[in-house]
Amino acid sequence: MGEVLLKHKRLLLLLALLPCLLPAYAQAVSFGIKFSGLAIHPRPQPVAGQYGGRLDRKGYAVITQGLALTLDVNLYRNVGLKLIQALVWRDCANKFAMLSHVGVNFFGAGTTLGKSRHGFSWSLGPVLYRRQSWKDVPGYVPDDSWLKAPEGSRWETKLVLLGGQLEYNYYFRENYGVSLNVLPGYPDVISVSGGVGFKSGDRLNLD
Repeated sequence: MGEVLLKHKRLLLLLALLPCLLPAYAQAVSFGIKFSGLAIHPRPQPVAGQYGGRLDRKGYAVITQGLALTLDVNLYRNVGLKLIQALVWRDCANKFAMLSHVGVNFFGAGTTLGKSRHGFSWSLGPVLYRRQSWKDVPGYVPDDSWLKAPEGSRWETKLVLLGGQLEYNYYFRENYGVSLNVLPGYPDVISVSGGVGFKSGDRLNLD
């Protein structure tokens, strides 16, 4: 894990500092606690038989166990920044995994459609994914086009410079509601998580 942290130390440092610096300049701030979740694989999985949480024989849908913290800072009108840090203690192969995302966010921080309680937002920016190596999973064949695994490393890593995520919110109260996040890692995996969100500042309506 140490070499992964060193390799991406600038991104991790940015993730650590932004929550401290940005709220002072924000029009609105929201944060969420999300529970993962569901991993959707568009293609049949060669090692589906090793997926403890699979919902079907070929591993198209797999239950995972993890927690994600999200921060959404609206800086100017409907544009801001989105930060996500997820820890998954049980991925598809019962391994530990982590995901970090920093992106430009559109229509976040409590923005709703008209006077409704519904809100949609999306963000674009780097996504860093790393997990414990699957090399000891029976039948697993490493694929460097998907995840990088240096010789002798216990970790597999993927850095997507232009990744993103989608979020849907339903505000049953003025400052909090339920939330659904989708990270579309097509064609490898689409991750879905859900939870609750809380907001401070003025909510914006898109008329």
